[in-house]
Amino acid sequence: MAGQLPVSPLAPRTTPTLPRIAGVELAAHAAGLRYQDRDDLMLAVLAPGSVIAGVLTKSKTSSAPVEWCRKNLSRRKVRAIIVNAGNANAFTGKAGTAASTKPPARWRRRSNARATKCSWPRPA
Repeated sequence: MAGQLPVSPLAPRTTPTLPRIAGVELAAHAAGLRYQDRDDLMLAVLAPGSVIAGVLTKSKTSSAPVEWCRKNLSRRKVRAIIVNAGNANAFTGKAGTAASTKPPARWRRRSNARATKCSWPRPA
């Protein structure tokens, strides 16, 4: 990492050890989506039969990833959740829609699962 980041005065002095959650596998990766040399992508793989719910913006100008989530949350079934450290830009048009749908479709074909994510990198 380039330099030491400032620590918030509200930050806890210690980080608690979290217990394992049955049926959940977590992974983090420094993918270079938002930061260099720092984890910026999280994957949660969930047990078969898991269900999901979400709280999304009510904005009439929500981004393509938010619209993708809204459409897919109605299925309630989930096998994986992918989250990045970036944000979901709005007004990206067809490129934003493509960036939101192509990666999950590729993972679904590879894993035989339906991927649900709530953010994905902005289109180039």
